[in-house]
Amino acid sequence: MNIFYYYWNENPASDIIEAFKADGHTILMSDKIIRGYDDIEEADIAFKKYLMGEDAADMIYSFNYFPFLSGLAHKHSIPYVSWVYDCPHLTLYSTTVKNPGNRFYIFDRGLCSLAEKNGAKNVYHLPLAVNKCRLEELLKSEDDYRYDVTFVGSLYSENMYDQVSYLPGYVRGFIDSLISSQQRLWGIDLVSELLNDKIVSGMEKYILIDTDPRYSYTKKDIFTDFITKKICNTERVNLLSKIKGLTLFTGDDCKKYPALQPRGTVDYINEMPRVFHQSKINLNISLRSIRSGIPLRAMDIMGAGGFLLSNYQPELEEYFINGTDYVFFEDEDDMLQKIDHYLSCDDEREAIAKNGQKKVFDNFTYNKAIKNFYEK
Repeated sequence: MNIFYYYWNENPASDIIEAFKADGHTILMSDKIIRGYDDIEEADIAFKKYLMGEDAADMIYSFNYFPFLSGLAHKHSIPYVSWVYDCPHLTLYSTTVKNPGNRFYIFDRGLCSLAEKNGAKNVYHLPLAVNKCRLEELLKSEDDYRYDVTFVGSLYSENMYDQVSYLPGYVRGFIDSLISSQQRLWGIDLVSELLNDKIVSGMEKYILIDTDPRYSYTKKDIFTDFITKKICNTERVNLLSKIKGLTLFTGDDCKKYPALQPRGTVDYINEMPRVFHQSKINLNISLRSIRSGIPLRAMDIMGAGGFLLSNYQPELEEYFINGTDYVFFEDEDDMLQKIDHYLSCDDEREAIAKNGQKKVFDNFTYNKAIKNFYEK
């Protein structure tokens, strides 16, 4: 099969391309970036040579969903497969989700429901994956620990909520209380449930939000997004600041967080797996908009043979066993207690890390995942 792969500099690109090729498929690629998500005409001009003629693509593939790719697939009568791993994912509100050639594979069950609610057909839940061969080769001689507790990721220190300090008191007071309450609960989405019309109306008087008739999202959806990012910012800073011996890899400017001493970013393909493998404990603190799914970061940690300490995520509990394959924490005190425990229990911690890696390698590899794209 000829697969036109739309590449937008996403981290897992080389891993899934390797799996496609190992499965006997030919990958057609272009480094042309289409700036407008809905610009089907520009995309058709840029990619026409891949979609016409004897060697034309039999399928279009992308990580995440792009409306212009759906339009191209519809025009050229070929299927478009998208594997969504970002949440929130506003393009799932596009009217193009109804195109019959779309096949959605989505890592979060809540996002699956959203796509179906917006009229999408052929929606399938598919957890994310790792490249077993790359990780085994990369880490075959990496055994010594270099770090006690590690966090790799964004702190969302640049977020919209911090830029709207001029909100009226009743609005900011409500949102600040909502942010504080949400941090005490995992697995429950308070923001979507409690962000009422009065608060949304109060926010839209002070925050200009453009609507687009090609998308069905509401202003509440947009406001929910930037509140969840502020929650993630507050939560990650608060939790990470309490951990002694933390090694933090982030691209955020941490000058306003004196308790945090960042080391900058690490390369996804070569450096990040080594960090996970060489850390006694690796933290996952999920973005609150991921209601149930397993973040790619959690899969990456376990795939690298790292010990995963994560907040509670329903699908982590569905596919992995707490205390056997990974460990989840319920709140700040529980996190700190479990860090102390597992730093002092090498054998128990290393056994859990090995179990987690085995389960990921047995069930969540790109070589296995891509079979779904042809069998539906």
